[in-house]
Amino acid sequence: FMEEVVEGVEAIPGVTSASLANRVPFGDGANLMATFIDGVTQDPNDLPVIERYLVRPGFTETLGLTLLEGRPLRATDDAEAPLVVVVDETMARRYWPDQNPVGRRIRWPWRGAPWVQVVGVVSGLADDDLASGREPTMFVPMAQAGPWDVTVVARSSNPDLALGAAVRQAVRAIDPSVPVSSVAEMETLIAGSLARARWTTVLLGLFALTTLLLGCVGVYGVVAYSVRERVKEIGVRVALGADPGRIRAGVLRDGLRLALPGTLIGLALAVPATRVLEGLLFGVGSLDPVTFLVVPLALLGAGMLAVYVPA
Repeated sequence: FMEEVVEGVEAIPGVTSASLANRVPFGDGANLMATFIDGVTQDPNDLPVIERYLVRPGFTETLGLTLLEGRPLRATDDAEAPLVVVVDETMARRYWPDQNPVGRRIRWPWRGAPWVQVVGVVSGLADDDLASGREPTMFVPMAQAGPWDVTVVARSSNPDLALGAAVRQAVRAIDPSVPVSSVAEMETLIAGSLARARWTTVLLGLFALTTLLLGCVGVYGVVAYSVRERVKEIGVRVALGADPGRIRAGVLRDGLRLALPGTLIGLALAVPATRVLEGLLFGVGSLDPVTFLVVPLALLGAGMLAVYVPA
């Protein structure tokens, strides 16, 4: 039945590939397996725990993972064939550094478990938490692992295709009594996993903007009071022929003397604070040079804006 479903989904116009798995990245649940790695793990009571996906051939390609070494899983990797597994580059680097994992062996922790041979390496896969980085992952042929809950995954080249409705229709054409539930785009699943970090970032941003506003009000108040106290002095200087532009530049310079030290102090404190914020950053380094250049300039600009009216 599931093979017919995959064939039906692949027949949808615009679908470039489809496959099956026991779960999908950023979905519900996990499938962690204590794994004995030949030549690496010595203590059977201290085995590494690896994220395991039970998949139909074509799963890694549908997810867009790149084959780096060896071969992908094939339809011939069935219950009658030798046991095989494909690992991701995170697992390869951790347990076979500077080596080719293809041809290495692993096995499961129960007594009498047969050896499973690594036949390929694919690019790393993020599972459910972008903050913690990528964990070692392996992909086992579903045909060699027995029955399991299954999820259909499909990739479309047409961004306007209502893929969820098309998949439901494909399943209904095979068996109308089978319901299709929990249909979601991968972008939606990833966005859901970032919800907490996103709201934390929004709150931090609101606090930062409030602090910046209070700072601008403070600088404005100090400079405005200073100018107000110097009104008579400025009047005398103008009467004696002083250039108003130079007086205005002097007021701006006084404001900059307030804003510049504060910006430099904040910049110095921001460097150690990056360790706290690393868990909220994705796709950008904590010491991003563009950020450390743009933000101080924005702060100085806000300070100069605060002294513009008094000037």
